[in-house]
Amino acid sequence: MAYKLLSPAALSMKEATRVCNALALMQSMASHPDTRMNIVKAKLPVYIYPFLNTTEKAAKHFDYLRLTSLGVIGALVKHLENIDFALTQVEDTNTPEIIHFILDTEVLPLCLRCIEVGSDLAKTVAAFIVSKILLYDEGQRYCGTFPERFFSITKVLEKAVDEFHGKPPSQLLKHILKCFLRLSEVSRACDALVKCYPARLRDPAYLNFACVRYLSE
Repeated sequence: MAYKLLSPAALSMKEATRVCNALALMQSMASHPDTRMNIVKAKLPVYIYPFLNTTEKAAKHFDYLRLTSLGVIGALVKHLENIDFALTQVEDTNTPEIIHFILDTEVLPLCLRCIEVGSDLAKTVAAFIVSKILLYDEGQRYCGTFPERFFSITKVLEKAVDEFHGKPPSQLLKHILKCFLRLSEVSRACDALVKCYPARLRDPAYLNFACVRYLSE
């Protein structure tokens, strides 16, 4: 029923709240190691993709719907949060299957859509998911090898940086920088990245301005 109310945007706050409550339960299952893979094998996240694809900005409950939906995907990858780019650690043996599922079901374009139209918090969660996709070799190849995907990602990230007013949200900036870092490691993409990298992030004065807040938090 809720899907029919997404386009045109006719979903009420009450109906969106009911959907968000159900999604919160799914997020709990995606967070738990005993049920995480059951969520993936049943392909349950596919049912939330229409909520991620909404573009309604005026109604806050649509953003809550996007944010809660992103939370389910974020929960699938959040267990990787302590893996550092520079460190080799023992991974969850299910990680490759989770990453493959996320790529195979095309979550990436939906995350990019959320970065474009979502609130700062929704943008942050979406950028977090993209950074986790890029963390793994399969995700890095998926994003950096094909020009269309590469340019769609960098264009959205560049636009997000350009839209910062005042000091940027520190967590959002951190995830965006992680995305660019991983893309810079794709040899075929380096030359293109030089042209796509946001002008603001080349400016030492702006970086100093942005990092003052980040370091103080």
